[in-house]
Amino acid sequence: MAKQTFKEKIHATKHLEYARDDDTIKMRLNKGYFFDDEGKQKRHKPTISIKRLHIDGKRESDSKFIARASRERQRLQDELEEQAKLKISPRDSTMTFGEFLYYWYDNYVSLLEWSTTSGYRGHIRKLAVRNQDNMTMEYPHPLGAATLHHLENNKHMFGAFFSELQKPVSEGGHGLKPLTVKHHYRSYHAAIEYGVEQGIFKYHLFADEHGQNKIRPPKVSRPGNEKEISASDLRELIKLLGSNRHAGPIITSIYTGLRRSEVLGLRWSDIKEKHGQQIVSVNQTVVRSKERGVGHYIRPWGKTEGSVGERSAISPKLKIFLDHHRQYQKDNAEYNWTEESLVFANEIGEFLNPDKVADTVRTICSSMGRPDMTLRKLRHAYTSLLAEQGVDPKVIMRMLGHTELSTTMLIYDNVRDIKVASVASKMDTAMGEFDLRNARGA
Repeated sequence: MAKQTFKEKIHATKHLEYARDDDTIKMRLNKGYFFDDEGKQKRHKPTISIKRLHIDGKRESDSKFIARASRERQRLQDELEEQAKLKISPRDSTMTFGEFLYYWYDNYVSLLEWSTTSGYRGHIRKLAVRNQDNMTMEYPHPLGAATLHHLENNKHMFGAFFSELQKPVSEGGHGLKPLTVKHHYRSYHAAIEYGVEQGIFKYHLFADEHGQNKIRPPKVSRPGNEKEISASDLRELIKLLGSNRHAGPIITSIYTGLRRSEVLGLRWSDIKEKHGQQIVSVNQTVVRSKERGVGHYIRPWGKTEGSVGERSAISPKLKIFLDHHRQYQKDNAEYNWTEESLVFANEIGEFLNPDKVADTVRTICSSMGRPDMTLRKLRHAYTSLLAEQGVDPKVIMRMLGHTELSTTMLIYDNVRDIKVASVASKMDTAMGEFDLRNARGA
């Protein structure tokens, strides 16, 4: 009898699915039913991926990996079923907006990472606070207490609430900055979008049924004195880093646009040769999790679905740097170095502290007179410099690991104004040797 492949073992479980490689398993959860645009009832089955573990250079066996995935799926499914017992029917017209937000939180947000859920939870509590019995609500704001039926005919309540958030405290408002209010707007927008998908709303409440007269987020103006990060700024930063223990991940982030969590989770096996070019793949990240106590841990997946897998190519200069770093690490490591070892590790082979890496950038950039340069903004600089070189936004989107092009375009358009003159001259280049001096207008 032929030996079962990993894919066949996965299919035999019936509740797990094979992903694109032998290190990933997909799990489908049953989250009940929703109504599509035609009013047909359909089962809502979101997919979550889980990665194979590599501990101390040892690869988790197929049987242990499948068993762990099965347990994790069952745990998540049990949680959903337990939460469902506490929920109000989503088609109840007397449901308040606050109750709906918690319905959204329990069914969708709670499955996200803690760093994301905590932000959403804070925004929800501006409108509604659920008591410990999970059955009663307190409403700090009338918008939270308004029923969904009432809001359908009184959408102006949203606009009034966003204005109130920005209004100074002395005038009875919350005194929040436009950017903070915009974060609130995005949270409620995402919640209502989820409600539309679930058939709770016929259309998005931030507009009319024709998608017109939309409620817009506040405009966030960039400080006039904010300087862009140029290539010379980056060169100066690299020069000042010298032999700092955090130089490796910072330089790699500058040259690849990878997030801090992605750079620190890189293993040597994640850098592979393809078509004569070294490609970086993201398969795990270093994140902070409240549920695991104080500190960070390695998460066997990326921040978003688009951030996992092949991401960025290694430039010739970065390849020389990493080859030298690899050889040095291999010769001097006081731990059992393997291809599964972290690219940037401490003395015992564990990941570097993400906060310390960010502090290093902050300290050095402050000494340069650029306290505005942060590790996150180095990623934005990567985008703008590629944009100046004429790289297509869709290519940049993939390299940054963004799920949606709109996210990339926010940086692509806003971080640096592309020089119009240089773009216009490209048309002359395309037209070749062509003289317009003898041409005349109409």
